Amino acid sequence: MDSDYEKPYEYESEAFNSPISSEDEGKIAYDPFDEDTEYGEVEFKVRQLFPTIEIFKKALKDYFVHEGKDMLYIKNEKHRLRATCAANKCPWLIYISWNSASRCFQVKTLIDEHSCAWDYGSNMADRQWLASKLIKKLLIQPDMKLRYVMEHMIEEYNIQLNPRMIAKTLKVAREVVIGNARDQYEKVRDYLNELHRSNPGTIALVKTIPQLVSFPLFDRLYICLDTSKKGFKEGCRPLIGLDGCFLKGYYGGQLLSAVGQDANNHFFIIAFAVVLNECKDTWKWFLTLLQEDLGEVTQFGLNFISDQ
Repeated sequence: MDSDYEKPYEYESEAFNSPISSEDEGKIAYDPFDEDTEYGEVEFKVRQLFPTIEIFKKALKDYFVHEGKDMLYIKNEKHRLRATCAANKCPWLIYISWNSASRCFQVKTLIDEHSCAWDYGSNMADRQWLASKLIKKLLIQPDMKLRYVMEHMIEEYNIQLNPRMIAKTLKVAREVVIGNARDQYEKVRDYLNELHRSNPGTIALVKTIPQLVSFPLFDRLYICLDTSKKGFKEGCRPLIGLDGCFLKGYYGGQLLSAVGQDANNHFFIIAFAVVLNECKDTWKWFLTLLQEDLGEVTQFGLNFISDQ
């Protein structure tokens, strides 16, 4: 605690910047902040360390949104920051500044006590904060609608936001997710070339759909690593299992896989393919390439395709 917290514009000395004495060697002097801390689990402590001021601000936003409070920056500079609860006469206060000894930011003052009531919102739930949460969700559910997002924010974050702000932020977040996915498809050939270089003997193919006035469109992809092929032949049972599942990315598609089983009854990935849909044509294409790689496909696999 800082005994001078009633003087909000005064800052502490560099007392925390002193190096650890020889008597304290081997002890954990400060508590570093975990960047993977989930929403609702943010806790601040005196002497807590933060690598950057941006990470601290992100944690501060999560804390105030979860607590349903408004925040006020008293001082917001490059090497120090003091923030307090915006409610009248609420004593909550935190001060963080650069620690030259540990080469990171450190919490120097903390009054972790609120006297104000909980509110169904926070001024920290801005577009930047909302976009960071929506991008994670859009990677799993790219077709989220506005109404679902509003319900999701209430159920998951216990906060109610303006529908117009959600709509605009959702559009920005979707562009980020779609753009990332589109960029990854543009790097497929580079990825396959790297597989050939780093693992000679690997079969990695991509099939595209030609376009008259634009770049070709992705159609299907097949990968069978040379090490997987050798491992199946030398250490697995002569049985291949086939399966397919949906991909949850923005562009969808399905993942076809061929797996074996080793002596410990563990699954062993032999080959996989990414296709637009699961049908007789894609399965026949997948098994034809697999047969060329292994020299033989089990009767079980051929019967599985004929049943489709």
